[in-house]
Amino acid sequence: MESWLLLLPLLLPLAGVPVTLAFRKNRKVQPALALAFMLAALAFSLLLLRALLTSNRPISLQMGLWPAPFGITFTADLLGVFMA
Repeated sequence: MESWLLLLPLLLPLAGVPVTLAFRKNRKVQPALALAFMLAALAFSLLLLRALLTSNRPISLQMGLWPAPFGITFTADLLGVFMA
């Protein structure tokens, strides 16, 4: 299902920070890595937007399969995707 698309726009920038920080001495590789992570996050955000437009309903992902009062729920709707 498309619920895994909720995590990738969040996790890619978080993973990109330590990777680009590790290459801070190399002035040619670091900007290329940062651009690659930004473009990948943008691509997955656009895929999430496409999935929302085709399904016409919000997409939710329950973390750890815990019920809603105890677990963390990620939900994406059209307004949230456009603001992100």
